[in-house]
Amino acid sequence: MPTPSAIILLASKIISAALALTLVGGLQTGCGPREVKIATGAWPWVPTSMEVHGLSRFMVQDGEEILSLRVEFLDQDGDPSKYPGLLRIEIDPAGPNKSAESEASFDLSDPEVNQRYWDHVSSTYRFQLSPDWDEPPLPSTAIRVRVLAALEGAPELDSGVTLRRGR
Repeated sequence: MPTPSAIILLASKIISAALALTLVGGLQTGCGPREVKIATGAWPWVPTSMEVHGLSRFMVQDGEEILSLRVEFLDQDGDPSKYPGLLRIEIDPAGPNKSAESEASFDLSDPEVNQRYWDHVSSTYRFQLSPDWDEPPLPSTAIRVRVLAALEGAPELDSGVTLRRGR
């Protein structure tokens, strides 16, 4: 008959072996590619709302004034998500000078374009735009920035913010 210490030693070896097999098995299944299944056949995390993020601002970079604009898309659960559609940004300073207005468009359905502007840290898109002003508006001038997003089969999203230049 084995001694109690021999039984304890044998039990600890069996437990150690079982634990090692469990860890190895978990690593083998955890590191492989995972398959995403969607029961309905449609992507449920298509953005349902869009916001111009509060980090958006005019700033000076390398001696040039730029608009650093951050746009956040939210899915039906209110979580940040990427957007695979067309995005249009309108910059409209208040006042009669229509030549100060500008517009930019981005095709976020292009994976390279989407990746270029996506910021992983903030889960927003970051666009750095150089307004082509003949004569920039005064620092106190309200500048309306409007963002429109269009995706086939989804409602158009619209958001905006009023900013002022920092100089």
